[in-house]
Amino acid sequence: MVGNEIAIAMGDALTVDIRMEKDPQNSRIENCERMLKVAAHAIMQMWDDVQAEKARRAKLLQT
Repeated sequence: MVGNEIAIAMGDALTVDIRMEKDPQNSRIENCERMLKVAAHAIMQMWDDVQAEKARRAKLLQT
């Protein structure tokens, strides 16, 4: 995912939160699940990127 795709996924997660808070009975659960899966993937990608950078910096400090 690229930056704008990650931003869209985060926005979709917020949309799910708003829908579930305001009108959970009329929320399309399958759509909510799909949007949250994409958002979770985006978060995990960002996590992996941060961990890789952390490891890179740690390696630089060791030399």
